[in-house]
Amino acid sequence: MISILFLPPTLESPWFHAPKKAFRQLCRRAKGAITDVIGRLKVPVTPALYILFTNLQLGIDRPGRARGNRSLNTKTKKLRDALLRDAPTGVEVEIFDAGKIEGMVARHRALRLLLSERAALTWDEAHRRELNQWEIDAPFKGREVDLKQLDAWLSDDAVRVIALTGPNSIGKTRLTHEGTRAIAPVTFFIDNVSGLISDGIETLATGQRSIVVVVEDPSKEHAEQLARQALGSNQHIKLVMTIPSQREIPATVFGDRARVKSRHIGPLSSENARQLLDATAQNIDSRARDWILLQAAGNPGVILAAAREGKNLRQSADDLRERLTLSFQHRIEARLGPNALKAALILSPLVYVRLDKPVELAVLIEAIECGENETVIRREIAELESFGCIRRRGETVSLVPPIFAAGLLRQLIGENEHLPVRLFEKLDHAARKRLIERLVTIELPNDAPVWGKLLTLRPDHAVPDELNEQLELLEYLARAAPRVVASFLERELNNLLQNIEALGDNRVLGRLGRIIAELLDEADAGFVSFDLLTHLAVYEMLHGKQSSVSTWFRECFVFWYPRPFSYAQREAAIEKLLSSESLDVRLLAVSAIVTATDIPRALSGRAVEARRLGSEPIFGTMLERARPELRRIHEAHQAACAVCILRWHENFFLPSAFRI
Repeated sequence: MISILFLPPTLESPWFHAPKKAFRQLCRRAKGAITDVIGRLKVPVTPALYILFTNLQLGIDRPGRARGNRSLNTKTKKLRDALLRDAPTGVEVEIFDAGKIEGMVARHRALRLLLSERAALTWDEAHRRELNQWEIDAPFKGREVDLKQLDAWLSDDAVRVIALTGPNSIGKTRLTHEGTRAIAPVTFFIDNVSGLISDGIETLATGQRSIVVVVEDPSKEHAEQLARQALGSNQHIKLVMTIPSQREIPATVFGDRARVKSRHIGPLSSENARQLLDATAQNIDSRARDWILLQAAGNPGVILAAAREGKNLRQSADDLRERLTLSFQHRIEARLGPNALKAALILSPLVYVRLDKPVELAVLIEAIECGENETVIRREIAELESFGCIRRRGETVSLVPPIFAAGLLRQLIGENEHLPVRLFEKLDHAARKRLIERLVTIELPNDAPVWGKLLTLRPDHAVPDELNEQLELLEYLARAAPRVVASFLERELNNLLQNIEALGDNRVLGRLGRIIAELLDEADAGFVSFDLLTHLAVYEMLHGKQSSVSTWFRECFVFWYPRPFSYAQREAAIEKLLSSESLDVRLLAVSAIVTATDIPRALSGRAVEARRLGSEPIFGTMLERARPELRRIHEAHQAACAVCILRWHENFFLPSAFRI
């Protein structure tokens, strides 16, 4: 039978003020304790041994006498007498005070390791800490193959050291928890790595029972030392380490290489990432979901961090990006050094960088002024790749996760707001698109000076290829700064149409339509974009052009689509088109009415590719159905549709003076 009575020396405790008073209080609490315990048992039995642990210093447990025959070292005897009060005879009492406990810990290395601060956690404690860290009970997704391999290695007596590699937040720790769940009683998670190395990994081994020791992110030197201890031990020990860089996998192998195993943990697949987000995200819209998945690029930690923000994501997105960026920065600098962080900064402005084009990397190095040459940066890129922060496709590399790259670029622009302009001027057309695509993700304000510099479109060009390239860049800019581009087109649309007419190239008209269509779903640009699209659709009808503009215009009238422009604005546009002198323009209005009243078509849905978080989408169109202007447009235009369709069937062409 064991009892523990601690009196912690806090400011409120009597021990802090008077040790004698604390001892008296301890004796009062211990008085008759053995009798009380026996009385609480359903079947009363007499214990052979009662052990008491206390954090008070009681002195030597041996009675003695001073020269004056005064009793010495009576504290232990008084406490023992208090415990034995009214107890049955024959009960032995063993008391461990602070001094005895300290002596035991000094003599036994295993106790010294386990009782030191945060030295070793049980599986349950480590798992609880992991859940508390994320504040989300996330399901285990997309690691079935990794889990199966880890389970096979844990079951193989020949395997002694297992290294799981991968970048920050990729899920290595969660994988170790799931892999050791079935053997939780013999699994220990180590925080005090230096203490473990000093005392020896064998201190955790007891008897013939196999144990698993898990160490998270040890340094390269510590990983090597731990591997040597595990491989050289005669005890049944398996060492599992989570290591960020593949280059830090221990090279120590005694004999057969089958004793040391490693596995790189990569990003989640698109489907698994979506399932993880759906299981953890609460009260966020579909556009925010798409943004999270795009910014995470399969990194579970980023997904969970964003999902935890919930409906507040739009207000806290900048803060979230900054926190995650700083976390990745600190890890890279600590593990790989400052030059690796410089390489990450150099890669951040483009969504991917072509290493087979030396001039592209040279432009980035020169513009960012990192103070390193291309050879050093290429070497550090290889280090970042081993760390898991580089995704390579052929000769192109991309810094991942994208939210980290966006955070680094945001820092660079904060230090030099003209950096995007400098890069834009020196990069070729393909690289410019990749630059703007990155700018999309950091969502600079509309009044940022960079937009005025990048909007260099000159509609007086008469070369189709040049105009096409400029419009292509404008399309990318529309994703980054929709309100800025909408205002720009509001000023320049007539000039552009004149140039298109001179060129006679329908491809240019279609690209211009795509740019405007890109802006329709933006809360702060949709109302302007609808007027621009209407203008473009009328131009197409009047000039006999064939493109997708009229189709995009009709799609604006699908009844069930939430749009950031009002039904009143759409009704006014229809009324103006119906009053046109042109039959083609009036028929365009009628086709929009048909779309608005064609319920099966309205229920078909549509896909929108989200590239930026943006403002919260416009919802509530079902509530607007009862608005008076909507009722009027339905009542008047349904009748017009019936008349038009009937006359078409009769091969009857509407006269030019026809009005509805």
